[in-house]
Parts: sequence; structure tokens; C-alpha cells
Amino acid sequence: MALEHCVDCGYYHKYCGGCTAEQCASPKRRRQNLRMPCSNRLVNLPERWSGFESSTSGYYADWHNLLLLFKSYVPTVLSGLQLKPSMRALEIGVGSGKWSAAFALMEMQTVAMDYSSDILMQARSNFPYIMFIPFKGDIRNPDVLQSFSADYRTFYLVFSEGLLEHYTDPDEWARIVTNMGTFVLPGGYLILIVPYMSPEPDEIRYTVPKFKREVMKWLPGFEVVRAIKLPVEIWGEHNEVLHNRFDILFVAQKKEAK
Repeated sequence: MALEHCVDCGYYHKYCGGCTAEQCASPKRRRQNLRMPCSNRLVNLPERWSGFESSTSGYYADWHNLLLLFKSYVPTVLSGLQLKPSMRALEIGVGSGKWSAAFALMEMQTVAMDYSSDILMQARSNFPYIMFIPFKGDIRNPDVLQSFSADYRTFYLVFSEGLLEHYTDPDEWARIVTNMGTFVLPGGYLILIVPYMSPEPDEIRYTVPKFKREVMKWLPGFEVVRAIKLPVEIWGEHNEVLHNRFDILFVAQKKEAK
């Protein structure tokens, strides 16, 4: 369901019992929405996520987390990719930094990019003895590629986990995906992981066909290689399971330049 800007409350939203947006016209949807606290309906992402600049809550990781990553997910996520030492990898939206640490331990030249200095510092402190390069940059910025040095703008592997589902503004989402594609070498890979049918009120509810369709719309030079269902438990701050699957693993490969 498309998200519209609410003329009454000024937020992007799924349902809003008091607004006049077309998707809120159903009486059933209005009744469902009005049962929820207002804070559960508002999904103005710049306001919700602005706290990341001053908080790194939930982004701690250690060697134990890294070991579990290599044991449970790396063989599945990276299978079929002919990764070699000295290849370049770029992670966008680093979180705890465990994936960047994993790429670096595989002897890839790894850049970990995030728009938050605090998150980058947290990722470095989580894995202080693993050599990946923290880089502050905003993938939403149309000129983000120009912020990289001229000889370090393309990567064999571009990777992002748990990022795209948060951006509900269609124009912003399209800009992010397009920018991600510009970093991929011809013949390289773009790996995107999002939750399957997220229950969170301010996240896009993806299925494999929907995610594939949306990504391909903005990356015409890419082709789908595979999509994988990836069981994983993501826990919330109140010890509840928020996601029981990152059910979509979308892998795209840039076609060789002719």
C-alpha cells in the first residue's frame, strides 16, 4: 500500500483515522487505526531516526556475534560469490559493524558507511582489531558517490541489511537504491536484506515479488541472481521477537558492460 503525506497531521503513515488521504477512507481501516496509540501510527522517519546521531542503543556486538555470523549466515548469504582477497566491499548502514568485520576478515578491502558518526564509532569499538574503514556518508544524498576518492568509488560487493524497509517515502527509497547501484562494479554484486512482512507500523511490508519488482524498477542495469528465505530472530528492547525471518535476501548482479 502506498504511503501518502497526511494533510492533517503532517506525517507519512499507513492509517490515520482523522485524515483525508485516499487509503484511509475505509471505515474498517479507520476503526483499526484508532485502536492504536498515536505514536504507533506516525512514521515520519527523519524524526524517528534522528536519535541515531546521539544514541547507539542496540548496536553492541562482540566476537561471539561475529562467530555466529560466520557459522549461521555467511555461508548462505555469500554462497556463489567468487570472493577473493583484496576485492572491495562496501556496507551501507553498518549497525553493529559485524558484517563489515566479517568482510574484512575475509581479506576484502572493506568500507563501512553510515550517516551517523556515533554508530561508526560504536562499530569500530565493537571490533577494534579488525581493519575496516569507517566512512561517514548519507546514501540518500544524490552526490554521495562524489564524496569518495576518485580511485575508490566502485566495489565488487555492495551490501545492506535491515535498511530499506525503514524508508517509506517512495522518492527517497528510489534515490537510495539508485545510489547503491552506482557503487557496484560491472560483474559485481548488490546484496540487500530486509525483513519479510515486517509487523512494525513504520516499516514497509515486503514479500519477495514486491521487493524484486521495486528494486528492478530503479536498477535497469541489474538482474536477479537469487532470493533466499533466511530464518533469524530479531529481538526488541522488551525481549519480544520483532522478526522471526529476514525472509528476503535479494541478490542482484550488474550485467557485464558490452
